[in-house]
Amino acid sequence: MKPQPFIYCIAILVVLFTACKKTDNIRDEDIKGKWKLVEVKLSLTPTVPVSYDYSQYNVVYDFKSDAVLMVSKDANMDTAGYVHEHGEHYYTIINDEDGYYVLKIDDYAYWYSVSSDELILDDSPVDGAKYYFVKLK
Repeated sequence: MKPQPFIYCIAILVVLFTACKKTDNIRDEDIKGKWKLVEVKLSLTPTVPVSYDYSQYNVVYDFKSDAVLMVSKDANMDTAGYVHEHGEHYYTIINDEDGYYVLKIDDYAYWYSVSSDELILDDSPVDGAKYYFVKLK
């Protein structure tokens, strides 16, 4: 007796759907702590990206466990408007229906990714900037 092609299709679909795994969840704890801003990239035009090096400055975002973000930076530092104001801000973490992780700081929302030593805030899809941070020990 010859196997039916329908059975093969079902078997392949079962393997495909069980092999797919949603990305690991980003936990709220992953973002907590102090992060130093090192670079801001802008894509003002598709061919001419602009990059600002902040590694020589002391711009620190401290995400606290009570949803408070403390931003500190060098006095009289010109940030060209790309850094949050010095002081206290509020943040929330949202996992939207499309599976993207969104970090909302005050009234601004950013896609974000985080690892043990790097944080990226991405506002570039709406003509914003991409912010690169390193974790402070």
